[in-house]
Amino acid sequence: KAMAAGVPVILLYSDMPDSGALAYVGLDNFQCGVDTATEFLKRGGNSGKFGIVMNAGAANTEDKKAGVLKGLEGTDWELVVQAEDRADTQTSIEASKAMLSAHPEITGIFGLDAAAGSGIGNAIEELGLEDKGMTIVVHDRQDITLEYVQKGIIGATLEAKTAFIPYLA
Repeated sequence: KAMAAGVPVILLYSDMPDSGALAYVGLDNFQCGVDTATEFLKRGGNSGKFGIVMNAGAANTEDKKAGVLKGLEGTDWELVVQAEDRADTQTSIEASKAMLSAHPEITGIFGLDAAAGSGIGNAIEELGLEDKGMTIVVHDRQDITLEYVQKGIIGATLEAKTAFIPYLA
């Protein structure tokens, strides 16, 4: 609507199909998903059952998920469940706890938005699963996420340098 009204639009962080915007400045979310899968495979090997915690329906996380699934092609990793966190930490905690309780066979988890890392880490602590040895790779640099990395609960987090994106735009 803005473009139709003559207002120039540049999208940040998340693109929208057929938006008509002049430009998109941000992460290549699909490639980020592929890179996340690469890191996951380095840490977790080529087989297991995994869950994804994400903000379903958001173009950026859907693209990350598509990249993860592409990056896992040719392996024996099986997607068991996708948990919805609405990019909210408290929702992520509850969704992660529900996912882990309902699917004890999970050996790996991807967290594809900023709330996922803190939600997954908190859920693992609350459920006492720290010693299960799951492969967990998430996104973002929130202090709590970095604390879970330091504790060894989360194996790795990928940072997108999001503070630089508005500057570039």
